[in-house]
Amino acid sequence: MKTPSRIAMKMFVSALKNKKDATEKEKVMAEKMASSYDISDIKYIEPIVMYLGEKDNEKAV
Repeated sequence: MKTPSRIAMKMFVSALKNKKDATEKEKVMAEKMASSYDISDIKYIEPIVMYLGEKDNEKAV
């Protein structure tokens, strides 16, 4: 994420954390967004890469 986006995200998380009447959902969301995490799984990405590779090969022929 680029710097302006990171700053905006930190401001948003800070606003959520400081909200006085935050719902439980908002509290959990602030906690999740406060730390960096990656929930991607290679098993979902591989078929996309294979598909795009096939399309690229079709154009080359």
